[in-house]
Amino acid sequence: MDFRAYLEKLRGLSDKNKKIVLWTIVVVLGLMMGFFWIKGAGNALSNLGSQMGNVQLPNIETQDTDVSDAINNLINQVPVETLDWKTYKNEEYGFELVFPDSWEGYSVISDLWRAWDINSSSSASEYYGVKIIFTNPNAKKNPGEAWQNIPIMIITPDVWDLILQGRVAVSAAPIGPERIGQNKKYIFATPPRWYGFTDALGWQEAVDIVKTFKAF
Repeated sequence: MDFRAYLEKLRGLSDKNKKIVLWTIVVVLGLMMGFFWIKGAGNALSNLGSQMGNVQLPNIETQDTDVSDAINNLINQVPVETLDWKTYKNEEYGFELVFPDSWEGYSVISDLWRAWDINSSSSASEYYGVKIIFTNPNAKKNPGEAWQNIPIMIITPDVWDLILQGRVAVSAAPIGPERIGQNKKYIFATPPRWYGFTDALGWQEAVDIVKTFKAF
């Protein structure tokens, strides 16, 4: 159709029809612009996806750990303050511990630990040694509450070697005692699961006290 003839025809329309034609043209142009905009945006997103696919992300390695390892790692990060603490020295076995003021009035009990040859049921294959227990004074101050004590096993080197070899067990736990110090005569260790196995209060402070252990 000739463009001039189209304009002449458009001029001959009524005002109402002119508005209809004008709005129709606007809508058509809007749809065309929207189509090209959507097409351009789609191409841009496609290019971005291709670029992201080429990005090399770093590998993150994870290490399996159990709850006890997590607790031990947390405990090892806690600093131990020793300012104004009282020092306990045992001249007989050769070790010392530093106690906080909150442990003033603790008691020292001499007990025995028992171990056995896991391959023998004979009583002749049993081993015994001294276990010193430091009782938490907060238990006396708060009757009815369980507070964490500190047990220290005193083991001779020959028996300790058997424990390390897995030939001798000191408890039904699948882990052995943990060495905390050593001198020329003895190995000092805490029993398996001596903390965290029950709901005893003050276990964190007891662990901090054990960190001050020194053998001489």
